[in-house]
Amino acid sequence: MKMWIKAILGISLSLMCLFTCVGYAAVSGNVVINGNVEAEPPKALFITSVGGGNYLDPATLAYSGTIVTSNLTLRENASGIYEASFTITVFNNTTDSYYYHSMIHGTYTNESGDTVAYSNDDIVLDVVDETLKKGDELKAGEQKTFTVNASFKDGVDVNNASKELFSIINYYFSTTQPDPEDTGGGEAAISGLLTRFPEILNDPQEYQELSQAMNDNWSHPSYVGNVVSSWEILDDDTALIQDLFGVALSLNIDGEEVPVTVIIQRKNVDGNENTGDDYRGTFRTIKGCEMMLYMTPVKPSSVSGGTYPKISLSTIQIE
Repeated sequence: MKMWIKAILGISLSLMCLFTCVGYAAVSGNVVINGNVEAEPPKALFITSVGGGNYLDPATLAYSGTIVTSNLTLRENASGIYEASFTITVFNNTTDSYYYHSMIHGTYTNESGDTVAYSNDDIVLDVVDETLKKGDELKAGEQKTFTVNASFKDGVDVNNASKELFSIINYYFSTTQPDPEDTGGGEAAISGLLTRFPEILNDPQEYQELSQAMNDNWSHPSYVGNVVSSWEILDDDTALIQDLFGVALSLNIDGEEVPVTVIIQRKNVDGNENTGDDYRGTFRTIKGCEMMLYMTPVKPSSVSGGTYPKISLSTIQIE
C-alpha cells in the first residue's frame, strides 16, 4: 500500500476516534443550568401557613385565601380531655387595614352528592381571644398568627362520639371594622353571597335560568327573591334562589346559623337601553336592564300580601 494512502487512513481513524470520544462525552456528561425565578405574592390578605402538630392530617390539609380545609382529630391529653389545637398565619399584602370578623362554614359536595361543610356537630372550633378577637386590626404589610382550639361540646358522650372533624372554614376579614354589637355576623353572611352572584351572571346556563324564572313570574317579572320568615315558604322564587346560591343562604357564623334574605332585580340602572337584558313588563317591554342584588341578614318584619310568599320591594320593612 502506498505511503500516502496509509497516511490518509491513519488520519481518518484518528478523527473517528476523536469524534467518538466527543460524542460519548456529550451524552454522558452532566449539564447544570443556573437561573432565578421570581414570583410575587398576591396583593391580598391570605393565609401563609397552618400548623397543627398531630391534630391535622397533613395529606388533606389545604388553604387558599383565608379558607382552610382540614381533617382534624381530637387527642386525649394528660387530664383525660379530648382536644386539638392549631395555628394559622395570615399576611396582609395590601395597602389597606383589615379587621377580623368571624369564622364562616363553607360547603363541599362529597361523592354521594351530600353537601358537607362541618362533618361533626359534637365538636366546636374557637379562635383563642388572646391571639385574635373580633375587630382586631391587621395593618398593611403585617402578618399575624392566631390559635384555633377544638373540643367536644358540653354534654357530649366522649366515649361514643367521633373524634374526627372535616371542615371548610373561612376566617373572614374585612376592610370595614365590625360593630361590636353585631353578634349575628351580618356582614360575614352577606359576603358569602357576593362571591357567588358574579358566577351566576357569567354562567350562560344559570343566567338563562334566572332570566326565565323572572319572565315566568307574570305578576313581578322584574325580580325574584326569598323572604326569611317564621313560616315555611313554598315558593318558586325561593326554590330558584336556593338552587342558584345553595346552602349559602343560611351560613354558620361562629356556630350560629344566620339566614340571608336575597332579592335579585333587573332594572335599567345606567339609562342605556342598548346594553343589558330586556323583559316584557305589564304594559311594555323594559330594555337595557342590569341585574341588581339586594341582601340583608335581618329578618323582614312584614311582607305585602299577608302570608302569600311574594315580595314587594316597596313594602318590605326591616326590623
